[in-house]
Amino acid sequence: QEVAIRNAQLCKELLLLPFGLAETQGVRAVVDCFSSYVDMLADFPTPTNAAEDHDFTELLRQILQDNSDITRTLGRAVREVRTALGESAYEEVRSEVDLILDRFFIKRIGLRFLIQRSEE
Repeated sequence: QEVAIRNAQLCKELLLLPFGLAETQGVRAVVDCFSSYVDMLADFPTPTNAAEDHDFTELLRQILQDNSDITRTLGRAVREVRTALGESAYEEVRSEVDLILDRFFIKRIGLRFLIQRSEE
């Protein structure tokens, strides 16, 4: 349940990104990805035996692997905004964008750690 909640929180944060980032194709793709994880986890029954526990572990592994392209996808979103704003306007907001994305990636690392611990 904690994994689903953290995925939902990451989706919400991405949808609230400033400077047009939330409207980019890259951010929308990442939100769709994390939203699908929330749905998969919500639809999965609580494991009650070894077979169900194995299936749940496989779902977590799938989420970890699917989630590996997130950095590149968000990078494309930043380039999209940078192009739309222009170089000088982007430089004015760059430190704020960097801070926002740093926080996102720190939370993502925590989520990935939680998933890896759940696999064990």
